[in-house]
Amino acid sequence: MPTPMSDTESLADNKQGPRVKRTRAYRAALARAGKLLKNPSRLNRLVQEAAKKTEQVDSGPWGKLRDALYTTFRLVKAFSRGQYRQVSWHNLVLIVAALVYFVAPVDMIPDFIIGAGLLDDAMLLSWTLKQVSAEIERFTAWEIGESANGSGDTEADEPELSQQAARLSR
Repeated sequence: MPTPMSDTESLADNKQGPRVKRTRAYRAALARAGKLLKNPSRLNRLVQEAAKKTEQVDSGPWGKLRDALYTTFRLVKAFSRGQYRQVSWHNLVLIVAALVYFVAPVDMIPDFIIGAGLLDDAMLLSWTLKQVSAEIERFTAWEIGESANGSGDTEADEPELSQQAARLSR
């Protein structure tokens, strides 16, 4: 069974990730990420916004990013609840900054530009997912262990994300 990251590797090999990282919008997203990580309710709201936006885009690179994004959403939720803390702060900031950038309607290429508006979002997300792929794989292993032990239900409080993840696994 392929890992959530295997589908995003070819997307993440592009050189756009680093270019997007140099924009004012991404620097602002990094600054906001640090603040959001200290506020669990706002962090959870960000994940819900990102999940909603992910559900709305369904073509091109998004199909390949979707599984990895939902895993990332669960990682951030588990962190915000205090259930999962085995994640490096650096990688967590990268993940949250990418989500902030993704939900922002105006960034390097504004989302309202049809056909191109979400391209920079997809490139930054795929680059970020490649950078943190080992972290996401560790989280996935932890999540499987928690399910096997019956000691944690990372999705019980999030029926919307659970339904989306179940739909994707079919």
